[in-house]
Amino acid sequence: MGAGAPRRDQAILSDGVVSLRHFTMRDVKGHLAGEDVEQVRWVSGGVGTVDTVTRMVERARENWANGGPRITFALEDPTGALIGFVESNTDHEGFVGHDRGDANVSYGLYAPARGKGFASRGVTLMEGFLRGRGVRRAVIRVEPANERSLAVPRRLGYVERGHVEDPDGTTHLLFFKELSSGGEHPSSA
Repeated sequence: MGAGAPRRDQAILSDGVVSLRHFTMRDVKGHLAGEDVEQVRWVSGGVGTVDTVTRMVERARENWANGGPRITFALEDPTGALIGFVESNTDHEGFVGHDRGDANVSYGLYAPARGKGFASRGVTLMEGFLRGRGVRRAVIRVEPANERSLAVPRRLGYVERGHVEDPDGTTHLLFFKELSSGGEHPSSA
C-alpha cells in the first residue's frame, strides 16, 4: 500500500499492543455484542440497537471527515478484535468545567477486555493524537461510583481537580492532564 491515508479498517495509532482505528459498519454487531450492564450504565445510557449503533458509526465517520469536534476511534486488542472505543470531544462549551483548548476524553471497554490495561493504553494513544492536533489539555470526567473508570486517569497521571454537576444533576469528578506547554492555561475547579 502506498503512502496515502490508511483504509478505514486500518490502525491510525498503535502502541504495539492496542490500536485505534475508525469504526466501520462491520463493527455494529461487535459493538452490540460487547454491550453489558456496565457499558450501558456508565457510557451509553441506554441499550443499543442496530439502528442506534449504525447512527453512532455514521456520526463518527462524519465527524472524522469534518475534523471533529468529536473523534471516536474503535479500540482493538493485539489480535485485532474490537474491544471498545476511545473518544475525544473538543467542544469545550458542551462540558461543565472545560475551557478552550481542552478535549474531553472518554472510553469504554467490553467486559472480556477489562482489567488488562487496555483502556489506559487507548487513552495514552488518544493523548498523542490530541497533542498532534494542538489540544492543550485532556479532561476525563468520571462518576464517583464508577471505580473501574476512576483507575484510568489516576494510573495515567491526571490531576484530580474537584467535581462538577451537570445540568441533569449527574456529578463527575474532573481529572486534567496538560498535553502541551503552550503558555498559561486557565485553571478549572
